[in-house]
Amino acid sequence: MLKKFTVVCGLLLAATAATAWEQMPYVDYPAEVQSGSAITYGDGKVWGIFPDPSDSSWTYFEYYDPNDSGGPTWVYPGQAYDLFFLGDPAITFQWRFGGEVLVVGNEDGDPDWPMLYSYNLVDSIWDEEEIDDFSFGAGASIAFRPASGYYGTYVAGWMYCLAGGGQGFWCYSVPGPGDVTVGGICPGQGALYADQTPTFIWSPVQGAQKYKLTISPNSNMSNPVLVDSMNEPNYGVTEELSNGVYYWQTASRQGSTWTACAAVHSFTLEGGWTQLADIPVEVSYGASLAYEKDFYSGEERLLALRGGGSWYYYTYSVAEDTWYEYTTPIAQNVGTAIVTHEAASPTQPYWPGPWAIFGGESDSLYYHNYPSGGWSTYGPAGAFPLSLGPGASLAYSIESDTPYLYLTVGEDGNGPRNNFYRQQLPTSGGGGQAGSTRLASVPARLINGYGKVTVEYQLSAPARVNVTVFDAAGRLARVLYSGQQSAGAHRLNWNLDASGGRASPGAYFILLDTGRERFRLKAVVR
Repeated sequence: MLKKFTVVCGLLLAATAATAWEQMPYVDYPAEVQSGSAITYGDGKVWGIFPDPSDSSWTYFEYYDPNDSGGPTWVYPGQAYDLFFLGDPAITFQWRFGGEVLVVGNEDGDPDWPMLYSYNLVDSIWDEEEIDDFSFGAGASIAFRPASGYYGTYVAGWMYCLAGGGQGFWCYSVPGPGDVTVGGICPGQGALYADQTPTFIWSPVQGAQKYKLTISPNSNMSNPVLVDSMNEPNYGVTEELSNGVYYWQTASRQGSTWTACAAVHSFTLEGGWTQLADIPVEVSYGASLAYEKDFYSGEERLLALRGGGSWYYYTYSVAEDTWYEYTTPIAQNVGTAIVTHEAASPTQPYWPGPWAIFGGESDSLYYHNYPSGGWSTYGPAGAFPLSLGPGASLAYSIESDTPYLYLTVGEDGNGPRNNFYRQQLPTSGGGGQAGSTRLASVPARLINGYGKVTVEYQLSAPARVNVTVFDAAGRLARVLYSGQQSAGAHRLNWNLDASGGRASPGAYFILLDTGRERFRLKAVVR
């Protein structure tokens, strides 16, 4: 279903003075910024992929660290971290459970070999997964939507994907930690689970010599898909289960007598890729996708620029599985990109965004505002230092409570250009909302630091907040905060201490309870 709207420009930006684009360190050798290059932001760094079409062998992987002790610089981890050459690639970042860089593309440029790669920041390794459902084409783009509340216990969120070269639109469930017990069991009652080989954990029975696990798609436990026995009160499924609602029950044996547990638990399995409503038009080079949550209404949407010289862009309503059509102020040429802004808050009803560059002959940064429904140019400060070409890309960051945009300009007629720029965005007067940046889209996240972990979260209204740390066995390790807090952004530090001293190495879970929602975040102590 498509709903059409026409919008007009005309939003006044009430904020601190804007600054021009600042030249930053060039993207480092061996990477070259050209067609297929893209950047994203997460965990305090700008992450980039840089395919090299000259020999179709590698996609270089680098990151820019503005807080490097030796000064801001691009870091090339080495060829061990590079990917094979990717055709029609895209990149995004998921910031829950330690964070991951997510990359998609056709390996070796072959549309018969579409791949998903995830770089886990905790383990610093790439995982890969072949995609069976579709391949990537011109204008492929991805964006991450975080899970929240109880759903966020086992699912990090969802990666939305414009497949490119057509109208296909897909969603991938990004798994979270698979072994978290809620009420003594895993998966928790009514939980959403993204890993199709789930781990089952339940409470031990005193004197039990054997356990039995039964999994069924029916609440009366008929026609089970799995029945197996084991010596311990846990079980890891080895063959993938199909998506759907499942019920599970355990039994224990003492001597020759089996006794079934009275409780039958349920969970919903939502793993892999799901096809959503097609975008109404074919996307092409210059297409770009971003996620946004409106804290006035709670509405979640994906914003899609379709590229190909179009003057139309589209928003996708997550709740309705429906696309809406709008217009852009200029054509979306190759080098177009869109990133989400600091979403509106009750104290800042006219905060601008998202931010976009339109590639080609465009010469300035634009921003959009939903309350007014229009696009506006950012003025002289937004004027690009160089023309935009294939490989131009944007990333939105927050550093020391100041929002920034990072820009690569891509290649021109003379070849690749490794120029890299930063634009300081205005901070709003009277409210200090700049400090919450992505928190409108990220209700809670962890920031890893030396000797500590910072819990960062956003309250849309005053609330009584409890923030507690538990170990992997569910034992309380630390109470970080318990009391009333005002609306806005908040930070709490956990200095890796627990009852009786320093926390032992292992996995820990930080539970944030606001009364209306609960968020569970994973931290690893080494």
